Amino acid sequence: MPILLEHIQLNDEDLKDTKHLAEILKYKNNSIKTIINVLEWEDSNIRYCYEKSNVYYFITFFIIVGLVWAIFPEVWLWCEQVFCISPTIHIIICCLYFIITIILFLFLCGVVGTFLHLWATFFTLSKCDSKILKLKEGLFTTLSLIWISTSLKTILKTKYAICRDYAKLTSAILHNLNIKHYFLVYPTHVAVAVKIDDYYYVIDQKLPIYKIDVWLKKLGKEKVKIYTPVDIYNSKLKFVEKYYKNENNLKSEISDDILRKIEEDVKKELQIKNAEQYNKKVEPIPVKLSIPIENYDEITHYSIVRVISKEIYNKFLTNIKNVSNIEIKKDEGKFAVNVYYEIPNSIPNSK
Repeated sequence: MPILLEHIQLNDEDLKDTKHLAEILKYKNNSIKTIINVLEWEDSNIRYCYEKSNVYYFITFFIIVGLVWAIFPEVWLWCEQVFCISPTIHIIICCLYFIITIILFLFLCGVVGTFLHLWATFFTLSKCDSKILKLKEGLFTTLSLIWISTSLKTILKTKYAICRDYAKLTSAILHNLNIKHYFLVYPTHVAVAVKIDDYYYVIDQKLPIYKIDVWLKKLGKEKVKIYTPVDIYNSKLKFVEKYYKNENNLKSEISDDILRKIEEDVKKELQIKNAEQYNKKVEPIPVKLSIPIENYDEITHYSIVRVISKEIYNKFLTNIKNVSNIEIKKDEGKFAVNVYYEIPNSIPNSK
C-alpha cells in the first residue's frame, strides 16, 4: 500500500491516548534513553500485522484482475466480429479466461480469509460477556484496524500495526515528550528519525536504533526523502531534504576496547557478577546477532546493549543466574556473543 503523508496525521485523541504511555517511557534528563525506551516498548508490545499489510495487496490485485475479468468478454466478442479467429486460439483464450476466474476467486478468498481471521482473533480476545457483543466488538475492531488510517486507540488496544502505524505511534509519543523528530518516507515504507549532532538516527519498529546509512543499506536503498512536522498534528509535513547514503559512514571496524565496554554494560544489565572467576573449561554457547558492526557509535551504544541483553535473557530466562560470563566478539561484520553457562552441581528434589 503506497504511503501517503495523510496516513501519519495526528489528532487530539491520538495525543491524549499516548500521553500516559509517553510519561511512563520518559527517562529523566536523557532523551536518547527515552527514545530507546519507546523503541523497546514497541518492539516488545506491538506485533507487525501482516494480515493488514497483505489485505491491501489482495484488494488491489483483486480490483485489477476483476476489471480485466469483467471487460474481457465484451472485448473478445468484438474481436471475434472484426477478426477471423481460429478454433485453437478460441480454446486457448477460453482457458486463459478460466484461469483468470480461478485467480480472482483465490484472491477473493484471501481477502475474506484475512478478514475472518482478524475477526475471530478479536472475538476471542474480547472481554464482553455476551457472544453478540463479542461479535460486534470483534467486527468493529477488525474494521478499525484494516482502515487505511488507523487510530492510535485501536493500535494500542489490538497491539497490531504496520509501518505507518508504528511511525504514527512513535510520532505521537515523541510529540508528547517534546522531542523533535522527522519522517523518512518511501512509497511503501515510513519510519521516524531523530537528529543528533547533525546526523539522523532511525527509529523503525524494533531495536536497535539505526544510523541512517546502515538503515538504508539494510533496506537496499540509496536515498530517502525526509520530512518534518510543521505543527503538533502533522497536518502539514515540510520537506527537509533528500538524503543519499554515505559509504564513509559504513565502517565495520571496531576496537577491542569498545567490545569490552559493550561486554561490561551487558553484564550490568543482566547482573552478571564476578565474571572474572568463571570456569574457563566450560564450553561457551554461541549467540548470533543480526546487528552489523557498522551500526555502532556512542548514540547507538545503549540500544545495542539492550538488544544483546534481551537476546541472552530470552535464551536462558530465569536460568540467567547460571551464566557466569559473556564475551562480545565480531563475526562476519556482525556482533556475536559467547555465553558461558554453568550447570548447577545439584538439582533440587522435585518431591
